[in-house]
Amino acid sequence: VVLMPDHDQRFKELIKVFFADFLHLFFVDYAKRLELDSVDWLTTEISPYPPEGSRHHLDLVGKFKIRQASDALPMLDSGGFPAEECYAVVHIEIESGESKTSIMKRMPSYYIHLRNQTNLPVLPIIIFLNQVGDKYGTMEVRDSLFGLEIQVFRFLFVALKGLDALEYMEKEIAWVGAEALRKISQAPLDAHKQFLLGECVRAYLPMEPEQQAEYDKLLATETYAGVKAMNKTSYEEGIEKGIEKGMEKGVKFGREEGRVELLDCAINVLEGRFGPLPAKILTDLKSLSRQELKSMISNSFRISSLDSLDFHGLK
Repeated sequence: VVLMPDHDQRFKELIKVFFADFLHLFFVDYAKRLELDSVDWLTTEISPYPPEGSRHHLDLVGKFKIRQASDALPMLDSGGFPAEECYAVVHIEIESGESKTSIMKRMPSYYIHLRNQTNLPVLPIIIFLNQVGDKYGTMEVRDSLFGLEIQVFRFLFVALKGLDALEYMEKEIAWVGAEALRKISQAPLDAHKQFLLGECVRAYLPMEPEQQAEYDKLLATETYAGVKAMNKTSYEEGIEKGIEKGMEKGVKFGREEGRVELLDCAINVLEGRFGPLPAKILTDLKSLSRQELKSMISNSFRISSLDSLDFHGLK
């Protein structure tokens, strides 16, 4: 899989929705120790030096109940007494940069502040989007002085760029992409989960124009009819309703009011995908006509990043 930078938001949502599957896939021993069917996603802001110090927003912080092993000694709370319900915090950072040095230096500090803030044990995980090397496992950061090893900080990691599906199958990339979407469409998942996975597959397929043509040809066959049906998600239906509402307002109350309705819809769609929009993007959106806004919204699922937005192509 070829992964591009600045896509942290997409993976935050994917990991939140599919965290149990993620942990079972890569770290099954840890998955067995946590109650993964219930999670409390916590605020991700930490303030190392209050009240006027800088603030840091972590990517994902989840509180999980620890599964008690019947043959294990009872867990103790912070006061040393047996605890009926014990919890742990899982901290996940999604790193899209090509260098791992910066995030590895920050992780021990994040751990200390989370540990103090929650008074709970913390399991740290980094998901590298663009790291080349080992695929997953354990990394560590060592701190020493004059030969004295003062601190060793360990964390789990997954390097997604090393997980190349094509290494495991003698097939063309167009077929791999079409098959991935077909299996997602047949999976026992709700529409939102299917959309998240399908959108991720479409965004990251590393295809040349010839491969794209073959991919489109495959999806048009009867074998992949379920993929077309899957694309009609509640997400896309919401987009269509927003477009229809904007066009109706344009007819009933005037073209400018209809354009404003479509503009709001476009902003909501993009912010839902990529988070708060830069001022430059907002300015460009406001310059679009009703028809241009409608075209952009209708094709929003094809946009893989804010950098790929082509406003000139709409004019």
